[in-house]
Amino acid sequence: MRHNTFSEARWKRAFIPLPLLFLVSISLLIPDASCRNATSSGRKYGQQYIQHDDEDNGDSYETLFKKWPVPTATIDLCPRPFVPGPNTFSLDQYAEYRTKCTASCNDAGYCCTIGNGGCMNVPCTTGCHIAFFSENLEKCKTECKRASSGDTCDYTWNHAQIAQAGFNPSFFVNEGQGVDKCVGPEDCGCTKQTAGEEWGFSNDCGDDACEAGCELAHSKHFDNFFHGEDVKICTSTTCEDDPDYRFKNNKKKSCKKLTKSKKKRKKFCFKKDNKKNKRPVYYFCPKSCGTCPA
Repeated sequence: MRHNTFSEARWKRAFIPLPLLFLVSISLLIPDASCRNATSSGRKYGQQYIQHDDEDNGDSYETLFKKWPVPTATIDLCPRPFVPGPNTFSLDQYAEYRTKCTASCNDAGYCCTIGNGGCMNVPCTTGCHIAFFSENLEKCKTECKRASSGDTCDYTWNHAQIAQAGFNPSFFVNEGQGVDKCVGPEDCGCTKQTAGEEWGFSNDCGDDACEAGCELAHSKHFDNFFHGEDVKICTSTTCEDDPDYRFKNNKKKSCKKLTKSKKKRKKFCFKKDNKKNKRPVYYFCPKSCGTCPA
């Protein structure tokens, strides 16, 4: 009598034909068709994670890495799409929110549609921009006062991050992208109205226009504004790693070191850094972790 062995029936059930095993192995090395077609744009990697995330009630990507490991070939060919991190937005999101706030400015009688101003003041739409990078309404208004003060025509504050969004056509040699405060209404997008209302019926070259933008962002679009100065705007062309970042303040753990292999990327990119307000590593290393916008 035999003990501790499979019966012949069990062996038959457990046996996997070699041809089938070969096909399964090959399939693991070849990404799916949608992934292969998107390798140049890098938009399809992580597709199976997104699907499983829906099915598993919001499991984190870190958990999903363990549940559904991805074949090496798929990792190589299909970079992960942009995953918004804490206080991180794409340029398209910024442009969408800024456009909606600017429309509220226009409805309120401030006619500028881009970041240029007159009378040495910045317009209502620039108040929307300032609101995006301010922690609260009070700080937004304080920055507006600074923006409309001084004896120069140029003003810039966090404009480098949004330069490609198209709201600020003016560029200053010493300051970079920003607001020209010394132009006429036609150069800030105003359409000529009745006499005396060239800047709109609420006067977009007045010293209260910028603060009106803060108020409108706060009252009508609060959920999309007031992120603070540490907010990051990622774009496909400017998204870079933070060169000064070190994981948990360890001098040896830079973005490059944390992501120098596939194994390390999987291990570290979604880890939270307790020394940086529990923000994940990909917040500081979007390029190395592959979380820049597609």
